[in-house]
Amino acid sequence: MINSSVGGTDAELWASTESLVKLGQPYVRQVEQGKLIARSLEEALAAYKVDLEDWAKKLPLYPSKEMLAQYTADDMDDSKWTPVELPTPFHEAFDGSVWYRRDFELKDQPDPKSQVKLSLGRIDDYDLAYINGQKVGGIGHENGSAWATPRNYEFPASVLRQGKNTMVVRVFDVWYGGGFVGIANQMHLTVGDEKVSLAGTWKSLVEVELDLDQRGIAAARPEDPRHAMGVPARLYNGMIHPLQPYAIAGAIWYQGENNAGRFVEYRRLLPAMIESWREAWNQQTQPLIRGEAGRDFPFYIVQLANYMGTTTDPGQISVWAGLRDAQWETAKNVKNSGLAVAIDIGEANDIHPRNKLDVGKRLAAIALNQTYGHNVPYAGPTPTKLTVSQGKVVIQYDHANGGLMAKPLPAKDQDQQADSLPPVKGFAIEDEAGKWHWATARIASDNTVEVWNDEVKSPRTVRYGWADNPVVNLYNQAGFPAVPFELKP
Repeated sequence: MINSSVGGTDAELWASTESLVKLGQPYVRQVEQGKLIARSLEEALAAYKVDLEDWAKKLPLYPSKEMLAQYTADDMDDSKWTPVELPTPFHEAFDGSVWYRRDFELKDQPDPKSQVKLSLGRIDDYDLAYINGQKVGGIGHENGSAWATPRNYEFPASVLRQGKNTMVVRVFDVWYGGGFVGIANQMHLTVGDEKVSLAGTWKSLVEVELDLDQRGIAAARPEDPRHAMGVPARLYNGMIHPLQPYAIAGAIWYQGENNAGRFVEYRRLLPAMIESWREAWNQQTQPLIRGEAGRDFPFYIVQLANYMGTTTDPGQISVWAGLRDAQWETAKNVKNSGLAVAIDIGEANDIHPRNKLDVGKRLAAIALNQTYGHNVPYAGPTPTKLTVSQGKVVIQYDHANGGLMAKPLPAKDQDQQADSLPPVKGFAIEDEAGKWHWATARIASDNTVEVWNDEVKSPRTVRYGWADNPVVNLYNQAGFPAVPFELKP
């Protein structure tokens, strides 16, 4: 086995330049940027700055002048804002902007000629800080490491006054976790001999939450050429192409986290990357669609595991779910490929699940069946047909392997969706108005599940396990978990 891997990388880095160019934009531009970096870092940096500003204009990174004046004013009515204890990160599923306000007291009138030191700890990603209506600090999109930068600002003491002072901070999170991610003793203001803690209760107001399109844009922030890990094809050139002298029997692919915000593009990108690898070993035929003869070496994909907090929202906007769907789509359409579902082995607080054994067993089962011809179960329940009958959606499954079953859930998850405790968890239904509802589900036969919600007479779309960290428990008798999906009857 050859382990050629790097954590925290984009799929674009692992595809050949030729395969990326065939896909068109945005990959052609990225490839050209890589060539430019090789020729001239100065030219590449100038091009990067132009691309960065174009990217920033597509997102609500900063408030309007009117909103800024309103929310930073001393007399702003924040009585309906939500109390929150800081420092506290955003929920992992939230990307967007949040305002924070609080008052603090100074015993003495500061010397206006002195300097004030303000510390807010780390803030992920961008911030604007105001005191008494005057800007005292902020880090924006120009800083590619803003998410990891401690906020330490200095400003004239003339901004402050004896008695009550009002501080306002706006935080904009672009991707993954965000908010105040430092520790309490890092949040303070120092003026002269007086040090005021800023940890504790603030008031907060969500300004905007990014939609799926905006999250896709946000995740595609241009790469600073001075940190050129993100140059397309770089890892293909350095870690895949040099392996060509070896005879390769197949590949295992465990990646996707970095591409989650661009899951729509991933539907094109991953098949193109697979094609580029097979071309490198002359083990491919065109097109890469199931059912055609060829000698394509096996390519087995580990679907993203569950991660981050669970949700009570059946309509959660989840780019992780979208990326899982793109992985399933690839496994369905690219011949001689397979999917190891890992929706049940992740951890809320660790992007790298410790349970590697079950991942390995599921990959081994695929290889034994698909590559070596052993008659063993190798996949979980996979939906093949959805029909509607009297307001209920009937889902027919392949790979039932002895019959469908609902595994018992941990006590903390047993009332996640409804007091009635349906035997199968993880289903949601979209009504005609586009609203999502948790659904009751029951195993109707060895290979079918009925899904419904009494409030939804004409279900439009069905989801199973469609969340960052869904509560799910549908398996086959062989112990393989069902594939998460979003499908229309």
